[in-house]
Amino acid sequence: MTQNTSVPKDQRPQAVEQRLRDYRRKNPGKWMPWRDVLQAVGGSERDFSKMMRDAKEKITTDEAALAAPPDLPDELREEFDLFRARIWGKACDIADVNATAERLVRQMDNAKLAQERVEHDELVAQIVRERDRVCAETENLKQVNVDQADELARTKSQLRETRAALDEMRDLFTQLTQHAPQQDDAPDPSRAPQANVSMSRTSPLPG
Repeated sequence: MTQNTSVPKDQRPQAVEQRLRDYRRKNPGKWMPWRDVLQAVGGSERDFSKMMRDAKEKITTDEAALAAPPDLPDELREEFDLFRARIWGKACDIADVNATAERLVRQMDNAKLAQERVEHDELVAQIVRERDRVCAETENLKQVNVDQADELARTKSQLRETRAALDEMRDLFTQLTQHAPQQDDAPDPSRAPQANVSMSRTSPLPG
């Protein structure tokens, strides 16, 4: 299978090797998928397979050589030690800068967390105060309801007593009305004096 590519045929082995090295540098211990390399470089799959094998063999050989460097001559060992010390110092400086930045970020995060904790505690305190106020008002309203209920009970009791007294007065009035003399049975005061007068006129005078 032939891929259309801008990489000339004679430069494809170097292009394959470079792409594999770049990918392995970013992803240690891993190889770039061969289909991605083939698509980027092009060529036939048969030629590409050989280029992949050769490139991988060269890369692994170089990595093995770097992992186990040969013994240095005495005249180069001192320079190598100085160079390694400078590299180590530079790495420590970079690490210290990174650590300082991380400490600053951590301090800022801690300060932010502390502020959020203070705000949270204040909010909780406000909620507790509001809860206590509502509870106190509720208790006061309950007491007011109890007092009003007692007052209502007393008022109802007084009304019952008043109604009972009115009923007694009504019964007494009814009894008095029933036992009072009728108007026809009452003596006529105008007749009695006239009878006395007539009797005095007809009766003889004492001698």
